[in-house]
Amino acid sequence: MTGELSRWKLLTWVTALSGPVGYALGRVVVETFYSRFDVLPSEVGLRYDSLLAPTLLVMTATAAIGALLILLGRLAAAIGGGVGVYLTIDFAKDGTLFTWRGLGLLALVLLAIGVLSVLGGLEETLGHRVWLLVLAMLAVTATTLALTAASSAADTAAEGNPTTVTLLGIPLSPIHATRVRLTGIDGPARPPGADCLLLLGSADSVTVLLDHGVVWRVPADIANTTTGC
Repeated sequence: MTGELSRWKLLTWVTALSGPVGYALGRVVVETFYSRFDVLPSEVGLRYDSLLAPTLLVMTATAAIGALLILLGRLAAAIGGGVGVYLTIDFAKDGTLFTWRGLGLLALVLLAIGVLSVLGGLEETLGHRVWLLVLAMLAVTATTLALTAASSAADTAAEGNPTTVTLLGIPLSPIHATRVRLTGIDGPARPPGADCLLLLGSADSVTVLLDHGVVWRVPADIANTTTGC
């Protein structure tokens, strides 16, 4: 019973710490994307409050996964194996098994199963320090995936394609580049590709647009952007 209570107490601390860690990671992801185009996040309206939603998502996921591990124990490994088999069959039917998305998800499932399968033995040897080891592994994995996603999104935007940073359809960051049509700007200030640009955002009366890697800053009070490009 004492060990069980200690696990819940540890989960509480880990969940609380995941907040600032998740915020810092979100900030790094945002900086990674926008620095590619020499744009400051504040120029597109992204400030500290824009990262609160992803931070809450990280905290919720941490609490849910931790509670699942505590409640199920080694049974979680069996459930993870079932999920891995299901994903393999599903991706094989859809013909997406050997795409980067399919391989990445399967690799994550196998990693999770491997971690779960040795947790019991490690905890007997190392005590509750094993949970700190698992936390470190998850943090490194999450950081790697997030930075890779941000870099990939920047490549996509540089090619002139709209993009967001998501995982399984869940937004991981307020990063977005939306395809728009620009009107209201004439003369030298009008971007050459104004018929179809990527909108990065607006702040302080300036709209920031991207045209195949080239950044344009136009006055927001006279620039109009419409979808349907």
